[in-house]
Amino acid sequence: HYIGQRESSSGNVEISTKIVKDGKEIGIAYRFSQLDGWKVYDIVIEGVSLVQNYRVQFQELMVKGTAEELISQIKKKEQDVDKPGKPGQTSDAAARRGTLDA
Repeated sequence: HYIGQRESSSGNVEISTKIVKDGKEIGIAYRFSQLDGWKVYDIVIEGVSLVQNYRVQFQELMVKGTAEELISQIKKKEQDVDKPGKPGQTSDAAARRGTLDA
């Protein structure tokens, strides 16, 4: 269900929605920017930003390792997601958890 939208001073737009599942409302906001046409740059579920979530994970990995190791882990995750399997399933447990750590 569409709830509303707001525009930031930089011209970005956030559209607020909610889904109802088993009687529970779940808030989902989509953040758009208009760089080369409108594109989603972040999704916020129940107040948790996917961009912020990944930023924290990347920072933790950078503290433990190097930029090259981070890039290697991202490439590995991409390969794991691209492997054939059941829809929505990957061969990597970390990918199922939505994290980059192995």
